[in-house]
Amino acid sequence: MQSFARSLARSLAFVVVPLMSFGCGESDDSPSSNPMSFIGTWSYTSGTLTATCTGLPAQMLTLTGNVTVTAGSAQDLVVADAYCTVTADVSGTTATATPAGQTCAITVPVGAANAMLTGTYSSFTFTSSDGKTGSISASLAGMGSLMGFSVPCTVTETAELTKQ
Repeated sequence: MQSFARSLARSLAFVVVPLMSFGCGESDDSPSSNPMSFIGTWSYTSGTLTATCTGLPAQMLTLTGNVTVTAGSAQDLVVADAYCTVTADVSGTTATATPAGQTCAITVPVGAANAMLTGTYSSFTFTSSDGKTGSISASLAGMGSLMGFSVPCTVTETAELTKQ
């Protein structure tokens, strides 16, 4: 009987131990597998927002402050800064604006006046390979309004960020 018990124990060890170790190991929380890695408050370390409107000199703003990323309901993420809010889905290490055609209204100082720019995103990406540092690249096109005049404008954003 003891021999049978010992034989059974050895047989089970060959079956149970490999099954127990299947799926074990370190979890992968990198952005490549987990949109949650983007969620949090990110600070601009550098970046510019450049507005170019027909007939006006380009206006460049230095980006400061924070970008807040929260979980979305219809999309993976909601990305918000002082200028705009964008919903995005994550694929690999990049969050891309989804759905297409999201709009934004931005106030840009032009001399002593402010221009109101309203546009539609042609691109928006937030990339992070480690969940700690990232970059945003975005472009939108639309109309700008300044002192009663409307002119076509484009706005581009390039920024580097660090997660707080």
